[in-house]
Amino acid sequence: MPVYNAKSIPAEVHSSTKDPEVAAFLKTGPVLGAHKPIHAQRVEHNGDAKDTCREAWLQGRGVRRAA
Repeated sequence: MPVYNAKSIPAEVHSSTKDPEVAAFLKTGPVLGAHKPIHAQRVEHNGDAKDTCREAWLQGRGVRRAA
C-alpha cells in the first residue's frame, strides 16, 4: 500500500479487490462520520444479534424460555 506525504497526495484513489466478507460488510456497516454514537450504529447493523447469541447460549445449557 502506498504511503503519501503532504506534498504527494493523489487527487483520486481507487480500491482494489476486497475480501468478499469485507465487501459485504461495507455495504451495510456503519458509515464513518455518521451522526450517531457507534453503539447505536452497531445495534442498527447487527439487529438482534445480541439476543440471538444469548438465546443460543441458553439453549446450549438446556435453558428454555417460557413461550
